[in-house]
Amino acid sequence: MKSKNQFQETELRKIPNDWQFKSIENVCKLVKKIHVHNNNKIRPYIGLENVEEGTLRLDSISTNKSVKSSKYMFKKGQILFGKLRPYFRKVIRPNFDGVCSTEIWVIDSKPGFNNAFLFYFFANQDFVKEATNSSTGTRMPRASWDYLSKLKKPFPPPKEQDVIASILSGFDNKIKLNIQMNSTLEAMCKNVFKKWFVDFDFPTEDGKPYQKSGGEMADSELGKIPNGWKVKTLGKLIKFIKGKKPEVVSEKSFKKSKPLILISVLNGGKPIYANPKGMTNVNSHEPIMVMDGASSGRIEIGYNGIVGSTLAKISITTSEISSFYLYYFLKNIENEIMQNTTGTSIPHADKDMIYDWLIAVPSQTIQQEFDEITKKIFEKIMLNGKEIFVLSEIRDSLLPKLILGRIRVNTL
Repeated sequence: MKSKNQFQETELRKIPNDWQFKSIENVCKLVKKIHVHNNNKIRPYIGLENVEEGTLRLDSISTNKSVKSSKYMFKKGQILFGKLRPYFRKVIRPNFDGVCSTEIWVIDSKPGFNNAFLFYFFANQDFVKEATNSSTGTRMPRASWDYLSKLKKPFPPPKEQDVIASILSGFDNKIKLNIQMNSTLEAMCKNVFKKWFVDFDFPTEDGKPYQKSGGEMADSELGKIPNGWKVKTLGKLIKFIKGKKPEVVSEKSFKKSKPLILISVLNGGKPIYANPKGMTNVNSHEPIMVMDGASSGRIEIGYNGIVGSTLAKISITTSEISSFYLYYFLKNIENEIMQNTTGTSIPHADKDMIYDWLIAVPSQTIQQEFDEITKKIFEKIMLNGKEIFVLSEIRDSLLPKLILGRIRVNTL
């Protein structure tokens, strides 16, 4: 590590001796290469809705197949910064070429600077705040590149840029690995669900797959199902309990506060605490659903907390069905739920449609065996999720210190 005393005085502030103040327009540029729509050439497409809020991660990738209006093209490694409502901190650096919304800036470095470092420069909360303050428009505030590009900021020499980017990307690589691991674990649970409750090859007392080994099947509204199973509508088994607008409080100032479950928190954002009085409480392993907004119909498992006004707890009203069986049944039909929302300007999950959905109800013994398997896997998913949050917190704590040279790195 370098000495903390190696700073030079400037008319703006102290910076390390080998750093320089430069205008943002001197270190990078906007790329405005217009995408010409071609039905025969499918490209990955990123809109603001595809970028997670505050996490520096993609939530999903669309395609340009249905995109008709003007869009920008971007290259692998360039920086994408959401200029609309910049306080959402929608900043990513894709590892593929593609097309993006014109509400996203495509930023590329100039000689002597690299995008790996500049990605974290633009993701720094200080820059996000300045972008927010530069915004014009009340209903749809957009950051001003004309203003921001003229700002002078301290920048390290190339070698130090490389090291800083390497340190911060180390956290992101571990986060990505945990996310991939969780996807694999989740896929394992879904595969068990499909094998047991779609293909009906749950293990018999002899350990053999039920249907393949000649298990008795019976006719039902859903077609052939194992003998002894029942068919019911979800409305006979569950009810939605909508969340409410919370009274947000400090975890320390209010001893009885509880963590608030919001979409941003589900996406890995910082926990928020609220007064639980009059709120919808959720216990560990209870399913919840996003009720309003772009991700309406999304199914998640809750933790001990309370749900906000855009979510609902899915409360089981009978002992006939278990929480993990219900959760994975709903995950199995999640896409259909999300594609059949109500509302025009703001989508809403269609509760009535879900209540009318038919579900096969297996024996409690089979459900309990399934719960035992999936609960162990889910606990590992939860541990990985907690680690993702901790790694994100450490990264975001180090980021401004490294970007401003308050913590020096060894470039030898």
